[in-house]
This record gives sequence, C-alpha cells and structure tokens, in this order.
Amino acid sequence: MTWATAGNLTTEHLNSGSDSPAAARTEIKAAIDELTNVANGLNTAGGAAKLDATTTKVIANSGIQSTQDLILTPGSGYSVNIQDVLNLNPKTTAELEALTSAEGDIAYCSDGDTGSKCFAVYNGTNWLRISLGTAIASS
Repeated sequence: MTWATAGNLTTEHLNSGSDSPAAARTEIKAAIDELTNVANGLNTAGGAAKLDATTTKVIANSGIQSTQDLILTPGSGYSVNIQDVLNLNPKTTAELEALTSAEGDIAYCSDGDTGSKCFAVYNGTNWLRISLGTAIASS
C-alpha cells in the first residue's frame, strides 16, 4: 500500500478529554501505520508525488498520465513555459481526422503534406498543414 486508507483512521477514543490514553493506543498506532504508508509511498507508483526541495516543482521523471485532457492552467497573464524540447507524437492524417479536435489543437503529422511530414493546426473545422522548411544550420 502506498497511500493512506481513510477508513483505518478512527477517533472513537481520541475525541474527548475524558478518553483513556490506553484505549486510544490502537487508533494512534493505526494512524502512525497509515502515515508510514504515505512516507514509504513518496515518489513511487501509486504514492504521493515528490516536490523538488529547491524549486518546489513536482518531480515527474517518468511522465504524467491522464485518462482525460491534461489541462495546464497558469495564473492570469502567465503562460506555459517549456524549458527544453517539446516532443509531439507523430500522427497520420487519418489519425488526426479521427480525433475529436478543438480549435487551436496543434499536431505533428507524418503524412499531411502530400505524404510528407508537416505540422497541423485545427481551425475548428479542418486540420490545416504548415509545411516544414529547410534544415536548421548554425551558420
């Protein structure tokens, strides 16, 4: 178990000043066991996410997974800032057209420029291609 089970935490012998400490022992022990589960589960599958001690950012070394849209909502006037490379999973035109897309969606399409690779932007009605240019060069 990597997370606490709320049902294992009770206060029957802890919620009154007249409660016996001896009677409360079982509840205190169960609470400590559940806290130990949380501590042992830190940064493990099914456990609590870990925050970097310096930056207080969530550490997600193996990715973030969601069963629905993953929404990043920065504060008003701020933006999502990617510190390195953004990798878009290549999709075919057929895969893009099969999606339930929203205006503003962006994708990397493996065959959308007459069989060639391109970027694609959904305008609310259609996927539009943005052809790739020439190779980058440092000079």
